[in-house]
Amino acid sequence: MSFHIQIQDDKTFNLLITGNTWLFRDDLERHGVLGSRNGERYVRFLQNIDVTNDEMKQQVLSLADIFRKQNIRVVVAPTAAEVGSMVAAFLDDEMSAISQFHFAS
Repeated sequence: MSFHIQIQDDKTFNLLITGNTWLFRDDLERHGVLGSRNGERYVRFLQNIDVTNDEMKQQVLSLADIFRKQNIRVVVAPTAAEVGSMVAAFLDDEMSAISQFHFAS
């Protein structure tokens, strides 16, 4: 399972989830994580996640529970959020505190 984070600006990003999400489809749908075909792959995604919104942050953080605490590779593009940005603080302080999220370098 991989999370691909595309940073939009200092406070928003998009999240693309790849991997075997089929077993979790009902929970993801209830959680508001949409699905779509991307070529031959089926992906899940959340768009315009605003890290100043506590509900949106919790929606992302609770994905660890939905995926039943599986290890999840997290890839960020560009490779790092701008230092001092709200997105950087969320990724560095909150997401990285969850042991299931493993940030690729």
